[in-house]
Amino acid sequence: MRLPLPSAARGRVLVVGGLYIDVVSEVAEFPREDSACRALATWRSRGGNASNTAVVLAELLGEAGRV
Repeated sequence: MRLPLPSAARGRVLVVGGLYIDVVSEVAEFPREDSACRALATWRSRGGNASNTAVVLAELLGEAGRV
């Protein structure tokens, strides 16, 4: 979905906030407190409020290649 914006509103957006790398582990079942379990898979993903906001804005404004 692309938002129609007047030409005056088309400019640069500065997003300020956290940018993190989330480490996600897949497990067979939720571990009990103070226990250990082996991860079935682990991957990294972009996260944080600034990162998530920038991605959504880029998708809405049609600027996905600029994130």
